[in-house]
Amino acid sequence: MNNVICFPRLNFLRMNYLRNLISFCSGNYNIEFPLLKELNIVGCPKLKEFISESSIVSGMHALFNEKVAIPSLERMTISELTKAKMIFHNELAPDSFQNLRELSVSDCESLKNLFPALIAKHLPQLEHLWIRRCGVEEIVSEGEGVEEQPVSFEFPKVSSLTVDHLEKLKCFYKGQHTIVWPMLKNLTTDCSALLMIVGLEDVRIQETKGNGEAVLLVEEVFEVGGGFHSGSSYIFPLVRRFYNLETLNFSHFDFKHVVPCKGDVGTLSPIKNLELLSSKNLKHVWRKDSELGHILSNLQKLRISYCGDLKNIGASSLSFQNLTTLVVSNCKMMTNLVTPLVVKNLVQLTTMRVNDCTEMTEIVTNEGDYHQTIVVRKLKCLEIIHLQRLTSFCPGSYTFNFPCLEEVVVEMCPRLKIFSDGVLSTPQLQRVKQGPYNRKVYWKGDLNTTIQQLYTKKGGFNRPFDLNISDTFPKLIEIWKRNPQEILESKNLGRMEIYKCSSLNYIFTPSMLLSLKQLERIEVKECNTMEQVIREDEEGATIHNLIFPELSFVKIETCSNLTNFYLGSRPLEIPNLWNITIVECPKMTAFSSTISRKSEKVIDEQDVEDYTAVLFCDKVVIPHLEYLKLSSININKIWHHPSYSPERNQMFSTLRSLCLEDLPKLKDTCFENVFEFPWLRDLTLTNCPLLRTFISKSVCGDEPQIHQPTQTNDSAVLNQKVVFPRLEKLLIQGCDSLEEIIELQALNANEAQSTSATRSTMAETVMTKFVFPHLTHLGLDKVPSLKSFYSRMHTTQWPSLKFMKVVECPKAQIFGEVEIPNQQPLFCVNEVCSLIVYIPCSLLEFISKSNEVPYKLPFELTQI
Repeated sequence: MNNVICFPRLNFLRMNYLRNLISFCSGNYNIEFPLLKELNIVGCPKLKEFISESSIVSGMHALFNEKVAIPSLERMTISELTKAKMIFHNELAPDSFQNLRELSVSDCESLKNLFPALIAKHLPQLEHLWIRRCGVEEIVSEGEGVEEQPVSFEFPKVSSLTVDHLEKLKCFYKGQHTIVWPMLKNLTTDCSALLMIVGLEDVRIQETKGNGEAVLLVEEVFEVGGGFHSGSSYIFPLVRRFYNLETLNFSHFDFKHVVPCKGDVGTLSPIKNLELLSSKNLKHVWRKDSELGHILSNLQKLRISYCGDLKNIGASSLSFQNLTTLVVSNCKMMTNLVTPLVVKNLVQLTTMRVNDCTEMTEIVTNEGDYHQTIVVRKLKCLEIIHLQRLTSFCPGSYTFNFPCLEEVVVEMCPRLKIFSDGVLSTPQLQRVKQGPYNRKVYWKGDLNTTIQQLYTKKGGFNRPFDLNISDTFPKLIEIWKRNPQEILESKNLGRMEIYKCSSLNYIFTPSMLLSLKQLERIEVKECNTMEQVIREDEEGATIHNLIFPELSFVKIETCSNLTNFYLGSRPLEIPNLWNITIVECPKMTAFSSTISRKSEKVIDEQDVEDYTAVLFCDKVVIPHLEYLKLSSININKIWHHPSYSPERNQMFSTLRSLCLEDLPKLKDTCFENVFEFPWLRDLTLTNCPLLRTFISKSVCGDEPQIHQPTQTNDSAVLNQKVVFPRLEKLLIQGCDSLEEIIELQALNANEAQSTSATRSTMAETVMTKFVFPHLTHLGLDKVPSLKSFYSRMHTTQWPSLKFMKVVECPKAQIFGEVEIPNQQPLFCVNEVCSLIVYIPCSLLEFISKSNEVPYKLPFELTQI
């Protein structure tokens, strides 16, 4: 048929943020997508209908009607369609949406309903349904021709349902009806929608027309948010109807007018997990007439966060007897957590975490009966973090026995003097950590002594081993400038943060490093006068090697005059450094530079002036670097000339993430015969306009430029080269001069000329295969000079590639066959692959106006 437009193999369609899009197609056409599996339409504010002018007769514009056939669709996302009033027309093409498994609709303020009744009754495969922040007044509309008799809506496979922030919602369905959700396991809603969904008569629900009745068996997760109406007085009688419910979450819920449960309170609750997030007017989790008391009996995990009115948990001797995990955070009114009686009855508790409760002075409150022996039999992990007023775990002289306690984490509790005043037994405990991610551990024979040792020293610190220096502490800056040893001799520093210090030109001298053996973290931010972090002085010149033995993290941001991390003549060794971030330091030219004592000029390691800015040299030893981010600094190269021995410096052998952004002078990165990247997973090159290649394959004059094919399995043999054996994501964006990823070149001009004509001929004829075994995401965006990955005869292999984005790369042939050495395509089409390909809109427009496909791909694209 001439009026049918068919996309026979399309299985993925995404239309995102097309601000002027009115329709997918205009005119009297039928559109068929027989294999379309997934459809995403986001941020198209003018879009009302898929085919324009198709709903003139009815006067109501619907996104989909009988002219759009999508029989295989499984997942659909509709968001930010501000003018769309209807998604589904009463009449659809045969079998359309019958296989829909996931439907998400959000931020459609003009939408009046989600389904017509005829559609809602025929969604047999629907499993996940989300509708959020829309203007709907009813979930299901009556449509036309609906009888007055009660209607039954059954959603036989829906297991996950999210309905919230529907401020205009009046009912699920105006007429008399029943709703059945037999497989529902996860329900997330707020009080604006809750009663409309379930419609239970015995909790006094009256809809606009007729009574609602529901069969609702939530088996796993029920999440209730405050939403527009903030709370619901009948929430707990409703919860008790969910006989198989395991997880109950309250988010931004107001407990002020909640009606307590009545009836058979002896019935055990099935709820095992309870989370309270940002709940209002909740002062106790349990009390005699508590709203939550009836669901605590079988509770295994309790998480409480940002409940500003909560004073303590409070519980009877029978509550929490099955609790295994207790996590409490950011409860500003809580002064203590539990009573001794409650702790004694936490017989199953294995993990307790308490953090960021600003008024908490004790975990277990003092009730005066000091003859008690409190045994917490199964507790293995205890974390107390960011409790500014905490003085002890328990101030009374109780006897505490923790027979299984193995890990204690104490961080930023500056007033903590002792764990407990009474007898304390922790036979399995052998260490105390100063943070959940801190590798350092401490132990002084027993828990009380260890706590006392950690917190005996006082000073201008947020916590022991931390030092903050900024203009807000002028006296501390004066001490540091006059005699920093006054601080260093009395503090075993673990972390330093230097922020907005307008009077410091540098932080350390080499002699000071002897007092920084425990320093693990350095952060320098917005210090506009600082020129170096470490600057060598006359005394430091006598030190043979500079070592930061424990330093693992360096972050330097927005220091406009910083030129180097270290300025001096000695080698710098940082054996445990794994993370370096340097951002917005426009004068930084090197991580380490040496000093000419005569002229005081910065020179290179050969004692000759060198104006080439190279970030790393062989005198910087960082053997375990995993994360490197460089942005807006003044460097020409990342590392030095390949004549330096790779055995001397294995800096990048452990690198996992490399991000190079906004480096206007960067020309070179590395030579592949010196540095390998066996662990690199993420590589990002953004806005490096002078960068011509990422890897330069350096060749000695006496070696062939391309190795002969051999039978070995060594991945370094060039004819089958695994360049990045673990690389998963590669993004190159805004690199105007980049022509190829891997460049073949000689070390110098003389060596290049010494290569024989025979070898040159062989280089042109021998095929090279580059393998990227784990790469899943590839992005090439606005790389106007890019021609290929490698200029010589080669193929590439991408066995794991799932997502590819190629935008504005006019000189690159994306797909093709290997024929001409100097015109290599990015992807050789000798294998079938499955990709998501982004095609520029200009090309799509050309295809739509052409009667013939401009180039037939000799392989199958299953997702376009």
